[in-house]
Amino acid sequence: MVLFKLLERSIGLFSMLFLARILMPADFGIVSIATATIAILEVLGSFSFDIALIQRKDCDRTHYDTAWTFNVIVGLLASVLVVTLAQPAASFYNEPRLKDLLYLLALSPLVGSLENIGIVAFRKEMQFHKEFVFLISKRLIATVLTLILAVTLRSYWALALGILIGRTVGTLLSYILNSYRPKLSLSKRNELMSFSAWSFSTNILQFASNRIGDFIIGKSNGPASLGIYNVAYEISNLPTTELVAPINRAVFPAYAKMGTEELKAGYLLVLESVGFIAIPAALGITSIADILVPTLLGNKWLEAIPLIKMLCFYGMMQALTSNVGSVYYALGIPKTITKYYTYYVLILIPGFFIGTHYLGPQGAALSLLAATITIIPFNLRNLFNLINVRIKEFTTCIWRPTISSLMMLYLLISIKKYIYPYSKESIYYLAFLTITGMMIYILAIYALWAIVGRPEGIESRVLLRIKSIHTRELIK
Repeated sequence: MVLFKLLERSIGLFSMLFLARILMPADFGIVSIATATIAILEVLGSFSFDIALIQRKDCDRTHYDTAWTFNVIVGLLASVLVVTLAQPAASFYNEPRLKDLLYLLALSPLVGSLENIGIVAFRKEMQFHKEFVFLISKRLIATVLTLILAVTLRSYWALALGILIGRTVGTLLSYILNSYRPKLSLSKRNELMSFSAWSFSTNILQFASNRIGDFIIGKSNGPASLGIYNVAYEISNLPTTELVAPINRAVFPAYAKMGTEELKAGYLLVLESVGFIAIPAALGITSIADILVPTLLGNKWLEAIPLIKMLCFYGMMQALTSNVGSVYYALGIPKTITKYYTYYVLILIPGFFIGTHYLGPQGAALSLLAATITIIPFNLRNLFNLINVRIKEFTTCIWRPTISSLMMLYLLISIKKYIYPYSKESIYYLAFLTITGMMIYILAIYALWAIVGRPEGIESRVLLRIKSIHTRELIK
């Protein structure tokens, strides 16, 4: 799953940079408004039946068919509502182009809902090689076609058509790669809904926390500001969306099979691995944001630099706590996730309105950061009580990556003070800073590990894996 995300991010990053050069911030903004409008309708019927199917140990065909039937019903209703709301949405945002865009994208929920529910078995049975083939094929085909459209059309229509193509390709591939053929059925609706009702509430709250900015910034600051905010959000959250999310996707089916003691050990193991990757990635992006943006995106995106620097800290904290939800789901208590998302949204939304009103997109970024800092301690305390984790065990997992990453941040900033005045923004300079930062981090974390006596941990596991690979190569 991590390999998939690395490949997908390579594809996605190339695609974003390519599109950013061809299209304008306003093009990204208007598509963000349209997709946010559609997403709010889809989330009203998002019951996360895939999670329920993975968590249950006694699923049969009727459970899968019921989940697929619900998805189709929700997709059809969402498509009808998108068409109905197209004109009112265009009037609300004072953006006439939005109406035709929504008419096209109205097909997206319906097409996506028809995806073969049988592919959930890839995760439930931990057949991640099959999941890999499905996800990477879908991403690669959709990206190539979107880039062709961007070169041809040079407008926001390329992004919209790319979204629809991605859904269509995903649905077709799901039937090609899995022999399961769903049928209409609602016979297990009560069993699935008893678990998924809480997931439904969580999905609504999660949508509110993730997409409220699209509505507020789009309305108050316009599509261009929204486009800059969303690109900054995507870049700064690379540690969460591209490195940590696939880890969580893979460990949840394993968590669901564990007892409390195993779950504690598994959680700490994953936390340690996430911290090893996400903390340096977030602080590394922060340190080179002022070089990365003009070099890769161009000068029309310079307003994204301060947003990236703020949102990187938000992304880092999200990465370190994103694994908590998988533990709650594995324990069969999704209502706990709903409870904490409720607190989070109640803090976030007022802050978003106030911050955006006075500071624009930067105020939105600050509100995200403040709400996250406020709620994390309460969420972690509850988790620690459930699986008997001590604070010392938590800090042991992340203190070496944190100190090493801060050293990297300080040294990269110092290096830029001496080199930057004599260097222009270039891909070579960006590559130099990136490689230098990686070397500083690796040297620092292994030096700290050696100083404290080489304890069993992520550092020793990485060295063992490298040694194993080297041994196999020697044998060959």
